[in-house]
Amino acid sequence: MKREEIKQLPIYPEQILRLFSLAQRHTLMREGKTIQAFYPELTELQQQLLALLGVSRQAFRPPA
Repeated sequence: MKREEIKQLPIYPEQILRLFSLAQRHTLMREGKTIQAFYPELTELQQQLLALLGVSRQAFRPPA
């Protein structure tokens, strides 16, 4: 946060894991093959926290 000059975030540290607990991916499968995958839409706060933690947003997206 210091590097990014952010003084505060609207979240308590113990809530960080809870903030991501609802970010779920669902996969629709037929006969063992993936038909469609549904990925979470991350909030602005979730995206900001991922950046501060050094976690790529791609961790919540399908492989390229």
